[in-house]
Amino acid sequence: MAMLVFLFILSLHATLGFETGPPVDKNAGLCKSMFPGHNVAAQTTKPSPFKFFPSQTCFTSGQEVLIQINTTKDEINGMFIQARSGTFSTAQKSHGTFRSSQKNTSPLKCFNDKDSFGHKGKIGSKSVAVVWKAPDEGLVIDIQIGGTILLKQTEFWVNEFVKLKFNKTCEQQSLGENGSSALISSFSQVLLLLMTGVVSIFLQH
Repeated sequence: MAMLVFLFILSLHATLGFETGPPVDKNAGLCKSMFPGHNVAAQTTKPSPFKFFPSQTCFTSGQEVLIQINTTKDEINGMFIQARSGTFSTAQKSHGTFRSSQKNTSPLKCFNDKDSFGHKGKIGSKSVAVVWKAPDEGLVIDIQIGGTILLKQTEFWVNEFVKLKFNKTCEQQSLGENGSSALISSFSQVLLLLMTGVVSIFLQH
């Protein structure tokens, strides 16, 4: 009986972990370490199953960049994202702000309002899109956008990120109403056409 109660509590904890998201308001250290308190070690398999696709590889003051995060394994169910300068694993601050229309996600406040981003429920998707906005002034160095990404409570990777270079003449890519990028949309269409062509050739043989 005691074992059943214990297993139920573990199961409940795992479920609530995805429902409540990163507890940044209760654990100040989490904003710096970005390491989940799940009592398990992070995955060390390289490469990880995640790929970052930014709408542009550079930025300047006030620009918005769409970051699309895809997984080749299972589904992304949780994440904790920041924009950091310097060495990602030792940085002590997040720059700019985040927004997204992705289901069960939300901007978070670590050091400043909306300077972080994470799940507020079980995401359950193989792709997550989030828009990062650079500060209107003051940030003139390269940054890295990323953090911790979870497939499940006991399977997650830390220090996953994509680099963006500061360039004061960087050209802004247009973003759609929901934060979608014309660049990423075009890439997806080209990829779909290529896949369709391959299938057609295969069927002919």
